Amino acid sequence: MPAAPQKNTFWSIAGKSDVGRVRQENEDAFFCEGAYRNFFAVADGVGGLEFGDRASAAAVEGVREFFEKNSAFPLSTRPDFKYLYQLLDTKLDALGEELAGGFGIGTTLDVVARGENGILHCAHIGDGAIFLLRGNTFARLTEEHTLAAEELAHGNRDFPEAYTNTLTRVLGVAGNCEPQVFSLATQSGDRILAATDGVTRMLSTEKIEAILSDAAGTPESVVDALIAAANEAGGCDNSTAVVAFVS
Repeated sequence: MPAAPQKNTFWSIAGKSDVGRVRQENEDAFFCEGAYRNFFAVADGVGGLEFGDRASAAAVEGVREFFEKNSAFPLSTRPDFKYLYQLLDTKLDALGEELAGGFGIGTTLDVVARGENGILHCAHIGDGAIFLLRGNTFARLTEEHTLAAEELAHGNRDFPEAYTNTLTRVLGVAGNCEPQVFSLATQSGDRILAATDGVTRMLSTEKIEAILSDAAGTPESVVDALIAAANEAGGCDNSTAVVAFVS
């Protein structure tokens, strides 16, 4: 059994999810609750498949169970994210067979967990994103696992529009479930954002940076502003954001 967690003052976190202005159901899910808030997760059920809400919820719940049963925070080493994602992939395969027969279900997933000495351990799969704002520097830390991103990486800018939404890595449906994994040494004042593509596709990088940079902002006000801006830009998809301010 992991040692009893100690309430930390390392960061403050808030999250929010919204159905948007077009979709009838919200197929995003996130977790950043609990007194200790040592990790958070954001997931987006794969569009075009049924039961996206069940897929994203199952992935986020699986992350919560994994950490709450097996981990003492702050983490002394990086979690075995590849094992976790494979575990979740298998879980979603079984759930998909139960719910959708041979069609399957799927979801993206971003996870951020607190390690020792201000280290954050991160894992990512799909077309969501994790961002870092440090002073005047704003950076997207994650790859985009879509056919469009692959084409752009090879210097090809002439590809079908559908490639933008075609995932090359995802949990659940048959395919590549290996996550991008990395660790980040944080500094006091850093701001971390994990968001689904309902935020990142509706808002420019400059707009996201401007909202995250609000000097008077709190995690709660920043997530509210991000979701509101995504809806004002059209709200074409569900939008979800979790923001952490490092103390």
